[in-house]
Amino acid sequence: MEINMGDKFAVINGERVEMPTTPVIKYDRLFIPLRFSAETFGKNVFWDDRGLIIISDGSVVSQGAEDIIKPLISDIR
Repeated sequence: MEINMGDKFAVINGERVEMPTTPVIKYDRLFIPLRFSAETFGKNVFWDDRGLIIISDGSVVSQGAEDIIKPLISDIR
């Protein structure tokens, strides 16, 4: 995958693909569309009401799946 700052199109396997938003630089960091990037590499992206984001190889994490989310938070901390 090739992403360029200020260009709304990425190049994936030689094909131009439109992203949902344009990458930008803020605070000396390049911000790219997270879901687009993760799903390009075959990952699943989930979030909950608290803003927790999980990128996983697994299937959908249902709303209120605390038995799955709490151990992940513990591992991160």
